[in-house]
Amino acid sequence: MNAFHQLFYSLYSPKIVAMFRFQGIGKTISYLFLLTFLSLLPTMFFITQTVVNGYAQSKTILLTEIRDFSIQDDSLYSSMNEPLITSRNDTTFIFDSTGSITTTDTNTYRQAIGFLQDGLFITTNYSTQTYSYSLLQMNNLTKEEFFGIFDQAKQLLIILIPLALVLLYIVASGVKFIEVSLLAIVGLGLAKLLNRPLTYKHVWVMWAYSSTLMTLTFTLTDALHIMVPYSFFSHAVVTLLFLFFAMKRVPIRKQPTIKKS
Repeated sequence: MNAFHQLFYSLYSPKIVAMFRFQGIGKTISYLFLLTFLSLLPTMFFITQTVVNGYAQSKTILLTEIRDFSIQDDSLYSSMNEPLITSRNDTTFIFDSTGSITTTDTNTYRQAIGFLQDGLFITTNYSTQTYSYSLLQMNNLTKEEFFGIFDQAKQLLIILIPLALVLLYIVASGVKFIEVSLLAIVGLGLAKLLNRPLTYKHVWVMWAYSSTLMTLTFTLTDALHIMVPYSFFSHAVVTLLFLFFAMKRVPIRKQPTIKKS
């Protein structure tokens, strides 16, 4: 059975998930890589869209609406007394040299990009990543010098965007493996309560497949920009419930019989 067939059955069949416990750990690891990739597709799309739209929008606004600015000592300076916030093509651009806008504020936007007092930020799906000016080698620059680097960055986007997405995939895969490894310990306790003859390896494999339903559900909510409160808790509870039904399909541990002499 290939990975896509396994993914399909893992959406609705605890009985088949219970049968997967006998397969090798390597195949399950490959499945988790696939599941992680699928879960990141909306995020990858929105990151690419935000960066591409934000680059063009940023250059236009910085040239036409902001008279002068500079980056000195890892901080943004300008003559503006209040932040500039504008939205185009579903992407919000923010320029704030006053320090009044924080990442708490940028997290309220679905897609945003811009310059804060202490660094550049990118927001996708209400989650913000910030990068200091020194990290981006944009320290001690005038407006003219900034645009020299900014124009060079356009040519690098074709390399930087895929590189950023690969790094995101690596980190997300690592988080997924840690999540499955830790929560499988909870599943092992459940197996003991149910008196099922399951090892940690069995439970690890079953938890990986049991997580399919909620992983793809949250992938859909991300694509539709739906915020789900307590998402990790919901994911863990529903996956544990699916695992419970899968374990019920495993034959109960037989008690040793004592021969009477």
